[in-house]
This record gives sequence, structure tokens and C-alpha cells, in this order.
Amino acid sequence: MPNERMLKDYQREHSRVVPRYELLYRLLIDKIISMPPEQEFLPYQEQLAEQYKLSRNTVRRALAKLQRDGYIETVKKSGSRVLRRTIEAHCPSLKERNLSGCIGVILSNNVDDPSIRTGIRWKLVDEIERQFGRCGIRIVVYNLRENQWSAWRDFDKIVYSLRANGIMHVIYLPDQNEYFPWLDLNLNLLQNGIRVSLCFNSLFDVAEFSSFLLPGTDFVAVNHENTLFETLKKLLEDPVKRIIYVVNESYRKTFSDFRAESIQRFAITHQKEFHYLIAPYRKLLNSDYERNEPDIDNETAMKVSKLCEESNNLVLCANDYSAQSLLKWCSKLPGAIVVGYDNTKIAENLGISTFCFNMFARAEALLSLHITPSDDVRGVVVNSTFVDRRISM
Repeated sequence: MPNERMLKDYQREHSRVVPRYELLYRLLIDKIISMPPEQEFLPYQEQLAEQYKLSRNTVRRALAKLQRDGYIETVKKSGSRVLRRTIEAHCPSLKERNLSGCIGVILSNNVDDPSIRTGIRWKLVDEIERQFGRCGIRIVVYNLRENQWSAWRDFDKIVYSLRANGIMHVIYLPDQNEYFPWLDLNLNLLQNGIRVSLCFNSLFDVAEFSSFLLPGTDFVAVNHENTLFETLKKLLEDPVKRIIYVVNESYRKTFSDFRAESIQRFAITHQKEFHYLIAPYRKLLNSDYERNEPDIDNETAMKVSKLCEESNNLVLCANDYSAQSLLKWCSKLPGAIVVGYDNTKIAENLGISTFCFNMFARAEALLSLHITPSDDVRGVVVNSTFVDRRISM
């Protein structure tokens, strides 16, 4: 096949030897992107190994990484079914603008853990891929994991990699972390003529990261408060007696104290009891690694259970993980409506109501900002949405 791409075509880093499974991983991503819609499966492992003169183990490692990253799923006796691919451009008015090439998406995960790939960051990445893919624009994800940050502090390497991929526009979720100079990275990108679009998970973030909003920067922020209070009014149509807000200590500095004050004022206005319960920051362990993770402890869960001995309670959790943890300790909360926040698969599996970060609207706003570049600071605010499952526990 004269037009067949070779592994060596994907050797982007010239300063180190890239493992062959990584080269195959990159090749297969391009293969997935260019596959016709009617083709659902990649070739079998044996076929890939023979075609690219690789060992079965190398092919398995490449496919395992594709699966972790959400591109494929393994189907018994059928092979690797494609889950994600860039959609071919079908918007003539946009194609006329000659939008092409790639954009970069920078995010950070603490560890290379497949379960984290289903979180809200990766859901946003998936939606960005779909929205930009409509215009024939591919994305390249840079996952700056904390355990590799020392390698990413050389901003020249990041800029070199971006340009090698034809990327002059970067989308990322900033972080206030003492171990990585996010603001310095932001300045470096702008100084090198790379456009920056920031994704904020709340309006609180806009104020917290105001120093990032320099000329040539766009941002998209989620307004949760309007959705939250409209939802509370709807939920209070049922005879709710008290509102219980349950959070983990780790969120106090970011949003929980401020949100608790707002919810308390709402509760007082509507003559409802209000309880603000804060769980300590616990360290969870598993067989592979040790990490801190927001979670609700047994003592806090028992406080919620005690309050819910009487009927008609609304329990708001800071996120779906906290809701999952709470329900782990309290198998039943009679007379309580439990609401999470994030709209992860966890909430869906639990069957609880939850708030959604509205990934579609955020990605759509990012695309509109990309289409009409500006030297000014521009922002778009989108509302979160409420997924109403309304199940009393």
C-alpha cells in the first residue's frame, strides 16, 4: 500500500527514543480519525502485528492505551470497536474560513489512572473534539500529570511540541498549584504568539484567575448559581423541611464556604432549616498508589443520617463522588432527596439527581471564540443544567 503511513512518521520527539507501542498508538489515532463511518472496528491484533512488523505485546500495549484514553473498547471475539473519532467537516460556511490543522488541549491529572479518564475534564475534551471536528479541526491532548511536572517546566519544549503539531491555539483548565507555574506557562504561550482559551468550572474561578486574563486570552465559565437556585425552588415544591449541604474540607478554599452562605440565605428566605456539614480530607489507598481524594467520612455520614431520621430532607453534595461516598456509609436515607454535582457516570449509576457542567455549551462557545479571533480579552458564560432523577432514598 503506497500511501500507508509508517511508524517512523510519528517520531515527534527527537530528543528521546519513543517506545514503539507509543508510535503505534499515535498512528492508530490517525487511522481512527480517517476511518470511514461504516467501519467500526480496528484490525485484529495479529493483523496489526504483521502489518507493522511488531510483537503482539507491543500491539496490546498500544491498544490498551487507546482503550484507557477512551478511543476504543475491547469486544470479545470481535476486536477493538472505535468509540471516539473526529467527525468530517460538514459545515460549508465554516470550511470557507480555511480552518484547519490542530488545537492543543492542556489538562492535568494526578495519576495515569483509567478511572480518572471518565471525569469531567475528559468529558469536556470529548465534547471539544466533537465540536471542533465538525470543522475538520483535530485536537492534541497534553496531559500534564503531577508526577511528571518537572519534565514540563521547560516551556520551550512545550512550545516546540505545539508548533511541531501545527498548533497555534491552546485550550486549558488553569490551576492554582504551588508545584507548577501555570501563570508562567500562560505568559509564555502568549509571548510566543499562541492563542489561549481558558476553561473555568465556575464564576468563582474567573476572579481567582484574573491575573491570567491578559490581551489575546479568551475564557468560558460556567454559571452554577442561577441553575442551583432555580433548581432549589423547584425541589422546594415538595414539602422539604431542611437543606443539608455536605462537602469535603478540600473544597472550602475554592467554592464551598461561599456557596454555603448563598444556600443558607436561600434557606432562611424560604424558612427552611440549613445544615452545613464539612468532612475532613481523607487519604484513600488502593493496591496501586496512594492519593488524597475528596470523600465523606463515616462520622459526617452518620450526622446526615441522624438529621434524615425525620422526613422531607434535601441533601446537596459538593460533587457526585461525595454523594457516592455518603451513600456508601448510609445505605438508606429515608425521606431524603440526594443531589450530587458533576453529572459523572457515578451519579447515573447511583440513580441520583445531579448538576451537569454542560460540556456541549462550553465546547460550542470555545469553537465560536476560535472562529472569530480577537486581541481583546473575551469571555462567554454558560449555565449548568440540572439532571432531575428525583429519587428519594
